[in-house]
Amino acid sequence: MSVSNGGVIGPDNVPNLTPAVPAVPAQSEVIANFTSPGTHTTQPRTTAISLFIVGGGGGGGSNVGGGAGAGGMVFIDDNSFPVSSGTGYPISIGGGGSGPAPTGGGAAGNNGSDSTAFGLTAKGGGKGASANAVGGGPGGSGGNGGGGNGPPASGGSATQPGQPGVSGSSGFGNAGGPKPPATQSNNGGGGGGGGAGSAGSPSSSDGNGTSGGSGKSVSPIVGSGTYAGGGGGGGNSGGGGGPGGGGAGSSGRGSSGTTNAGGGGGGGGFGGGGGGPGGSGRVGIKEPAIPAVPAVPQTMVADGIWKLNDVVEYIKQGEWIQP
Repeated sequence: MSVSNGGVIGPDNVPNLTPAVPAVPAQSEVIANFTSPGTHTTQPRTTAISLFIVGGGGGGGSNVGGGAGAGGMVFIDDNSFPVSSGTGYPISIGGGGSGPAPTGGGAAGNNGSDSTAFGLTAKGGGKGASANAVGGGPGGSGGNGGGGNGPPASGGSATQPGQPGVSGSSGFGNAGGPKPPATQSNNGGGGGGGGAGSAGSPSSSDGNGTSGGSGKSVSPIVGSGTYAGGGGGGGNSGGGGGPGGGGAGSSGRGSSGTTNAGGGGGGGGFGGGGGGPGGSGRVGIKEPAIPAVPAVPQTMVADGIWKLNDVVEYIKQGEWIQP
């Protein structure tokens, strides 16, 4: 046996060095809104996000026209949609469907276009019908079945909830209001298109337009705002557009859906009033804040017997780890 200067009997140990780990800075919350095509690049530590996508709204019908359906909405509000960090994702924004010009005979509007982001799709809204072209168009939310003396017709169906994958499971859209048999008369008013929050109102028998379905709020998860309201129907007096950018119906030409809210266009009134165009779509993204990770210093670890002098020195340097 030998005795070292530290007074400990046994062999000397060589410590194992555990490398230092540098600190990782905090990452701030980012909220981005796209109203035109572009690319969103995620931050270096982002692996999951919240987001909403709204398609373009449909165009309202003319001549006692039905309000058009809003663009469909995809909405994920719990920071659960997986993404890759530091990666660019292309964003496309759907345009609103056009509304027909004022004509004596009347015509249906046109469907809106899809918006896409992160591999997800928000469908364009369905067209609103007219007295002479009944039956609302299917879409993200469906268009109204129309007014006037044309035959009874259904409202357009909502296609957003039926989309494959997350686009459907986190998708929102509702049907346009129907044109019931009781409204089949020269005095029948146009009804409302569907919105992301509720269905459009049925066409009326009193000559007045009825209201579009309500949109859906994204506050306070991804910024603020309500989007994807359905268009109101046309008639002697127009039905209100749904909250969230739906265009109001009119006794003349229907109002436009709100730009970059995906609202459906309003229906036109009696005497060939034209339909309002739909509003273009939108994409909103939230990357959550992530706290900083503190640095871990280099340490020395070894089992066995130590010299007391070495132990004292490591303690002084803050590098002694108590097992």
